[in-house]
Amino acid sequence: MVHRASPGRWLYLTALLIFLFGVVVAAVLIVTSVIHFRNLSHSFVHIDAPGTTKVHFGDTGTYTIYYEYASDVEDPTVTADEVPPNMIVEIASVATGDKVDVETADSGQYTLDSRSGIAVMSFTIDQPGDYQITSRYSDGSSGGTVDFAIGHGIARNIVWGVGSILGSFGVFCSTTFIAFLMTVIVFILRQRKPTVIVPPTI
Repeated sequence: MVHRASPGRWLYLTALLIFLFGVVVAAVLIVTSVIHFRNLSHSFVHIDAPGTTKVHFGDTGTYTIYYEYASDVEDPTVTADEVPPNMIVEIASVATGDKVDVETADSGQYTLDSRSGIAVMSFTIDQPGDYQITSRYSDGSSGGTVDFAIGHGIARNIVWGVGSILGSFGVFCSTTFIAFLMTVIVFILRQRKPTVIVPPTI
């Protein structure tokens, strides 16, 4: 005669660990997204325009040049005029001298913390390296100094951040469901009376 054993109580602990794992992963993803959004504008490369500046681009892809009309109060180079200046921007590789095509950017702007900017131009970097960025007023005037912020587009970063937040909810919901389902199944099986199995007589 053989008794069919009920599931062990250790399965409750397994369910709890699965739930806690989901909570920790979701929390990490949310905190990472919040930090990402808070530091988004500060991750941009800032240059004074007009002028010539050497910038290192470590990643390939499309970059956007933002005219940042509101910035940290300690930055004396920022103008309060919200209308982007008419400027010509030229970008060339320091190593090869090859020029990078600069195009008018699609409409876009941001306000993050104390910074606000408007997209004015965009360009694509095919090879990482040092690039020389030269800017001047289109009418040839000297004008005043303004602040350009350069980085991957805000839309791309927002998609990444939102995707991370959605992923955190997905992880939390799925692990919570698995832990709850496991707990219910183990509880039901443990409430059943053990089944006695009688081996057949030979």
